[in-house]
Amino acid sequence: ATLTLSDSELAAQADEPPQRKIRRIPTFTMAVTLLEVVLFAFETVLNEGFEPLDVNYMVGPSWQTLYACGGLLLTDRQYWRLFTNMFLHAGVAHLLPNALVQVWVGSALELTWGFWGAACVYALAGLGGGLLSAV
Repeated sequence: ATLTLSDSELAAQADEPPQRKIRRIPTFTMAVTLLEVVLFAFETVLNEGFEPLDVNYMVGPSWQTLYACGGLLLTDRQYWRLFTNMFLHAGVAHLLPNALVQVWVGSALELTWGFWGAACVYALAGLGGGLLSAV
C-alpha cells in the first residue's frame, strides 16, 4: 500500500513553518572551564605574576601558590586536595590545551549524556587523576 496525501493535507504541510533544531548549550562544560580560567587568573594575581621559566616552564605560578590554592600535596591528611586540585593549572601551557580538549570533548559528552553525566565524568576523572598523582 502506498501512502498518499490529499491536496488539503499537502497544503497544510506547506503552510507549517520549518522546524528549528534546538541546540542546547553545554552548561556544565562551559561553567567549569570558565571556573578554571578564573582560578588561574586568581593564582596568577596571588603569585604576583608568572614565575621565571627556569622555575615554572609552563608559564605560571610557583608550586607554593598552587599549594595555597588547594594544589595536590597530601601531607597532614588533607584529602580535600584530591578534589580541589582538579580545578587548578600549573601554567598557560597546562591550561590552554586542557581547556580546548575539555570544551571539545566535554561539550559532546554533555550534549549526549546531559549535565549530570558530564559532571560525574569530570569529577571521577579529576579524582582519579588526583589519586594517581598522589601515588
